Amino acid sequence: MSKRAALKGDPFFGPGLDRQWNACLGKQGHELNYVDGYMEAALELADSVIEKRLFGKRDTLVLPILYNARHAVELTQKFVIRQLQDSGLLTPDLPMNHDILQHWKLIRSAAGSDEALRESTEALAPYIDSLAKIDVDGQELRYAENRAGGQSLKDHAIANLQLIRSSLAELHEVLTSFKYRTIDLANERRTGTYTSACSRRDLMTIATMLPSRSEWGSNAFQAAKALITKRFDLSGRKFSEALDVIERHPEMGRRIGIEFELRYLSDEHVILAIEQWSRIHPPVPPDHQAQGRIITAESFDMDDFIRREELDAEACRILIAALSIDELAELETVYYLGRGRLFSEDHPQLLRQTRNTYHQGDVQVELDHVMEKSNFADALVQGITTLGRPKLAAAVRALRPDCVSPASED
Repeated sequence: MSKRAALKGDPFFGPGLDRQWNACLGKQGHELNYVDGYMEAALELADSVIEKRLFGKRDTLVLPILYNARHAVELTQKFVIRQLQDSGLLTPDLPMNHDILQHWKLIRSAAGSDEALRESTEALAPYIDSLAKIDVDGQELRYAENRAGGQSLKDHAIANLQLIRSSLAELHEVLTSFKYRTIDLANERRTGTYTSACSRRDLMTIATMLPSRSEWGSNAFQAAKALITKRFDLSGRKFSEALDVIERHPEMGRRIGIEFELRYLSDEHVILAIEQWSRIHPPVPPDHQAQGRIITAESFDMDDFIRREELDAEACRILIAALSIDELAELETVYYLGRGRLFSEDHPQLLRQTRNTYHQGDVQVELDHVMEKSNFADALVQGITTLGRPKLAAAVRALRPDCVSPASED
């Protein structure tokens, strides 16, 4: 069969001969494929011209290189604007044009309440300035004549591809930071934790800059206040608003020495859960080298399997007898909160869902599903820490230091 026949008449969107080169687009694609793709094309093309020493193609390839870069900037800006609109940080409709300077100014107007977004927006400024000077919508990088019938790029004579490649690498980093900070900001905004002047991330940073709550009013507090208000450009009232949020927020409050209670679960029963889980998953000797192995019918130890199942069942019976259904539900909730590194604000809804499952389902089955997890201790410490109980997290870590990573207590 000929290549033409294999394409079934369509030279671009037919099935092709080799499936490993099938690219996903349209209904199998994603907006980020557009956002990332044009920047990647500009980088690859610039690298290719220089690395392959394609001197004869400098004058032709410089144009698609620069246009792809400009289009990548535009698409990233429009993606960011939509994210900000969905987050309630921007209300105007998305500008249906190609004016990257207008887009940048619009984003800048919404970036004031997040330090990281402000920094990314300002970092983009020199690239916007350079590309916007050519014309409003990039026509002069696509056509030899502009809309007025004049010569495109008439004020420019050369463009150095080595400089362009270096700048593209820097621009790629800026756009990546810009894009992902906006995605994270949109995710943070859904929690409702922010003030008119500070994002959730800003408030977390401020919390780390403050002394312990017991020292507020001290010279150390006044010094921290001076640094914070200057860095985040906060008035006295806006600084007080930030403090109000930090004091009642588990993830932030723990950073200033405040301990928060779990909804149902007691410290004593958390420790009991770890002790019972440890019977099923005993500590691994320090000198033990874990090695993967294939289990066959001949190597399978039925007696060991039955012993572990009996331990598991007994541990679950002990916990079911000692803990209320609500405590068992919160134990699972804290585990999944920590495993998924979710926000503390996700705890109430996740707890409600888990309580419904425990009250309506088989408690033994639900608990057994959690107790069999080898990462139970690590995720539990992470979850407890997120919910503002660093002392309890430290106690759990002390019981099973072999299973808890340092990152769990960040």
